[in-house]
Amino acid sequence: MIAEQVKKKVIIFDFDGVLRSVSWKGLHVAYIEIIKAKGKDPKRFFTDLKTFRDWFDMDWHKNMENIDGTYLEKPEINALFHKHYDPHVKLFPWVEELLIHLSERYDLAILSSSSIHSVKEELGDVARFFPIIVGAETVMQLKPHPEGVHYILNHFGVLSENALIIGDTPQDFYAGESAGIWTGMIGWGLAPWGELQSLNAELYFEHPCELFLL
Repeated sequence: MIAEQVKKKVIIFDFDGVLRSVSWKGLHVAYIEIIKAKGKDPKRFFTDLKTFRDWFDMDWHKNMENIDGTYLEKPEINALFHKHYDPHVKLFPWVEELLIHLSERYDLAILSSSSIHSVKEELGDVARFFPIIVGAETVMQLKPHPEGVHYILNHFGVLSENALIIGDTPQDFYAGESAGIWTGMIGWGLAPWGELQSLNAELYFEHPCELFLL
């Protein structure tokens, strides 16, 4: 069983794609509004959902740089994104049951590129399972930089070998790998499953039910 392989003290979850659904339509709408807010014409970058998916990069930094050549983590841009994106997504129905199960054995944390407000709003009462939630406004550098992982390890006072990150993008994998913790990739998120399998993470979860084996 996976639980016999992973004798860890802390599990760090990415949020969007792992515990909350993702929406290409929502991303498309949100980025149109961001580009308009930056005083540019969205049609300079993409013309429809298909061309948006070709343009889109899973790294928020790169998308912002592609829009106006610079990257600054501005709270108003993040708030604009969530205003238009969040109505298109929701918490997966199995999340509370999973967290009840895992919280008996592990400390749990969230490391997300979304805002803490967006994460907590979606979690509702389920947020009680997470002693720490690290969002975009918590750290100076988002994933794939390991700053957020180190922040969580320091909070719990655990060594890197006692932590596992579970994510749905290469950014999650590289953040975990750089911090020296275990990495786990899931198959129902944003990145293609084949791309994630090429990363050589320690654990793979093709279906949500496999998380219950931890």
